[in-house]
Amino acid sequence: MSPTVCYHGNGINYRGTWSKTTSGANCVEWSAAQAGYYKTEYPWANLDNNYCRNPTGLDRPFCLTEDGSQEDCDVIPCNFDGCWDRGPPNYGKRSPNKRFYFVDERVTYTCNEGYTLKSGYTSEVRCMPAGDWQYDKPSCSVNHRRRLQEELLEIYSASLAPENVVINFTGAVEQIVDLASTFICYSSNYIPPLDIGMELLMEGKCI
Repeated sequence: MSPTVCYHGNGINYRGTWSKTTSGANCVEWSAAQAGYYKTEYPWANLDNNYCRNPTGLDRPFCLTEDGSQEDCDVIPCNFDGCWDRGPPNYGKRSPNKRFYFVDERVTYTCNEGYTLKSGYTSEVRCMPAGDWQYDKPSCSVNHRRRLQEELLEIYSASLAPENVVINFTGAVEQIVDLASTFICYSSNYIPPLDIGMELLMEGKCI
């Protein structure tokens, strides 16, 4: 691999022209105010333009982004032992989005709204030694169930009156009351129906 696109060791001598971070952000020039690095402090580091460099001897080349944060660059090591990016699934995306992944790094695949992973695929895949991926890259297909639900919700709006709607209720019996054996008491000033014995009421009894 050409030394202009890869680095040896921790990349302290990297002199390539790569200028993107592992998250895909663009690097700002080292002379920018938010960078905080000055050529006079690191005259040997070749802090030109916005190219990825490693003036402080970190694990790999890095740069500064527009918001002032420091991120590792997506520069490939010359003795690279890992997996190349396979891209996103159809109708989906992967995270993190990088050009390459080191051994044991994991990639999570997700599908766009309205789609779902096809049966038999897993959403998370690990980079194995020798540059092999643990599983095949998943594929996305239309989520017919969800699409049908959304279409039904669009058709049957809450503002529309229901037509020919059958509502079923379910329940359980809590208690059975025997009305025939229920006692009824009447006050003395109550005029009972004719079929109730006056003698029982006069005696203050319940029937």
